[in-house]
Amino acid sequence: MALVNAQNMAWIDGLKAELSAVLLILFPTLVALAFAFFVWGLIGFLTHSGDETARVEGKNRIVWGLAALFVLVSIWGIVTLLQTFVFGGAPNPAPPAPKTIYGG
Repeated sequence: MALVNAQNMAWIDGLKAELSAVLLILFPTLVALAFAFFVWGLIGFLTHSGDETARVEGKNRIVWGLAALFVLVSIWGIVTLLQTFVFGGAPNPAPPAPKTIYGG
């Protein structure tokens, strides 16, 4: 029978910290890309009012951009709920609003 040495499991904490650092960069990037895709579809929909195929493509981009935003925000909410209520940790706060040059 093999006994597990708890000190040798410290690599899990390092892996968790590395994964958390990657996700803190990846998640806002994915949200920004989904929003950009939505805006791209909106601009295409509004600027090509005479071309029906371009309008359909714009509508599709709008729908897929909104769907991606919904999925990403839902995953963020579910992870926060699990982290708070199941694992008893403090939730990750929303990223702070950017500062302006006017002191806001």
